[in-house]
Amino acid sequence: MEISRAAVFSQATILADLEWLEHDQVCRASNPDWNALEASFDLFLQCGKLEQDIYGADKGPKRAADWLLGLDVEPRSPLVAPPSIEVFRKGAHLEKRLDVFQSMLSNQRPSGETAVAQIYFHALSIYLSELLNDGVASHAGHLAAVLPALKIRSHREGVISLTKEALEHRRISPVLLLVPFRMAGYRCMDLDLCRQMLDLVCEIEKSYAVAGTIRGELTYVWRGRGLDI
Repeated sequence: MEISRAAVFSQATILADLEWLEHDQVCRASNPDWNALEASFDLFLQCGKLEQDIYGADKGPKRAADWLLGLDVEPRSPLVAPPSIEVFRKGAHLEKRLDVFQSMLSNQRPSGETAVAQIYFHALSIYLSELLNDGVASHAGHLAAVLPALKIRSHREGVISLTKEALEHRRISPVLLLVPFRMAGYRCMDLDLCRQMLDLVCEIEKSYAVAGTIRGELTYVWRGRGLDI
């Protein structure tokens, strides 16, 4: 829930600190029962750390969090210098971890938590691809596996269909589903997909007023790009 709180309100979180990430890795290595949903949160934090490594953490926690979640509508400042080779390696490592995560999901028993983890997989695939395209591919394209448009669309469709499934599980907090919408929805230019995502966010808002924040932000971004929504 701490991850969702920080993401929804664009606030910094201790979970993104290096010390916590290292502690998290130790716990994961020593716990064979680390489930798919916990693994998806870990990947979310690692992607955020990669963004900071590429663009630096000097933008302030709110601005950094806004871009991390695809809500920084102002143009990014150009990089002062190309990212280091270590950053390239981290990006490639995260791509491999997403592949492993996908295999992990295929072996999970169907459940509400598994559905949410699958939603995060689709949203993180979009986010990491866009991050590599913006920050890494411009300097080392051969190391960045940027996804084609049809694959991105497929991931967005996955977020939508699996969210409908997850909402049927009463034990899953719909608040967990808001973060993937921010990652998957920001750069969407397909009016039909945007409307489907908006309908689901509005459905969540009926029970959780905080969803109105996501609805307002996505609507603002989409209308700013000329979509009739």
